[in-house]
Amino acid sequence: MKKEVKLFIWQMLNKVSNNYHEGGGLVVIAESLERAVELAEAPQPKRYLSDEMELGVVVVNDEPTRIIDCAATEAEGVFIFPDAGCC
Repeated sequence: MKKEVKLFIWQMLNKVSNNYHEGGGLVVIAESLERAVELAEAPQPKRYLSDEMELGVVVVNDEPTRIIDCAATEAEGVFIFPDAGCC
């Protein structure tokens, strides 16, 4: 039986990538805020960036913009939305 989880949404963080514009949004599915931060700050697959760039999400003293209860069947996950900037 899976534990109940929440959807943690950060509308804008200062650092979600090593791109020129480092900021962006973050969504994490986890059972607690502590677990959400742990998952977010762990190394992520380089799905969103070129091979020579490494993801580095930093969630320090930033409270989520929203927290939403989810169905107990949702698996943990991290979804990063880097700022596209002006380019």
